[in-house]
Amino acid sequence: MGTARRAAKADDAADGFVTEVLELYVKPTFRRTGVGRALVEQVAGAARDRGLVGVTVPTRRVGDFDRALGFDATAEFYKRKL
Repeated sequence: MGTARRAAKADDAADGFVTEVLELYVKPTFRRTGVGRALVEQVAGAARDRGLVGVTVPTRRVGDFDRALGFDATAEFYKRKL
């Protein structure tokens, strides 16, 4: 159905350790069925149970899915072509 890969790291801005969702994949036939939400909620629950203070998604493309799960954009990235 789907998979999520995560890692814990210290985050000074969050005053503790957070879990990063490094990868999230749901097979196309299971998309829009709640599988992605369930995976993210499982990661968040496991992080909470371990005393972590947050969940981050290191991406530059915060989308409707991320917002629907309660994620907020917290940084801007600037790039320059060489």
